Amino acid sequence: MTPPASGRRGLKPARLLIHLGLAAGGLAYVYPFLWMLGGSLKTAGEFFSSGLNALPRDLQWQNYLNAWSKAKFGLYFGNTVFISVMTVIFTLLFSSMAGYVLSRTRVPGRKLIVGRGEGRGKA
Repeated sequence: MTPPASGRRGLKPARLLIHLGLAAGGLAYVYPFLWMLGGSLKTAGEFFSSGLNALPRDLQWQNYLNAWSKAKFGLYFGNTVFISVMTVIFTLLFSSMAGYVLSRTRVPGRKLIVGRGEGRGKA
């Protein structure tokens, strides 16, 4: 077998089209997030008049302070953290109890649920 050539001979047209398509697809996925971030830093008038332009003329960091204080965002954020933490705690609690029972008792279908413990995941 001959070793591959170490030098690069340029980008083939088909490969270039693939890269351009991937770049366009990536931009299509990322742009809404950039637009949302840019929109959060605009004034209300600029937001409604600028269309799909993601970049604000002046950064309005005061919007975040207003959302935190006037819209009770702190309360909503605290509720979200509480629910998330409790969900994780109860999931760990019940999953560990179920895992203990499945490891210590002979239940029909146990091997199907737990696997063989050999890393294959088959029953």
